[in-house]
Amino acid sequence: EMIHQIFEESNIPLEFSYLAFVESQYQPKAKNYSSGAKGMWQLMTATARHYGLKVNRKIDERIDPVLSTRAAAAYLKDLVAIFGINNLTLAMAAYNAGDSAIVYSLKKIENPQADRNFWYLYQHNLIPDETKEYVLKVIAVLILNEYLNLPAKQNFD
Repeated sequence: EMIHQIFEESNIPLEFSYLAFVESQYQPKAKNYSSGAKGMWQLMTATARHYGLKVNRKIDERIDPVLSTRAAAAYLKDLVAIFGINNLTLAMAAYNAGDSAIVYSLKKIENPQADRNFWYLYQHNLIPDETKEYVLKVIAVLILNEYLNLPAKQNFD
């Protein structure tokens, strides 16, 4: 409920709320020991700081559900601005791999007018396997929730 409220206030598609489920199963204290990502949204330290969270030896606001959701919403809003509302799967891929990695992959496309989408990157192995699986997991959760009649408003490319 809190995530949906923040996303609605931020004009973020509600489908992005399922990223936190795929990232951490909505666990605020989740930690990825290999990457250093932390919190329900699995934010990296630099990303968290960029979006206004305090991360130091004494305080780590990535584990605060409300503050980290606001930071994630701001990050997702930026990703939608970069990749467009019609390419939400690219925004999801960028959330996982980093926006610069997806931009780099997009630059390898011969015909960006026709092929600028997640599925092209997927089929041509232009993104990491982890990112491919990540986006597919989010889509699977969306489909399951649609089947269970939970809220979903936006179609994906």
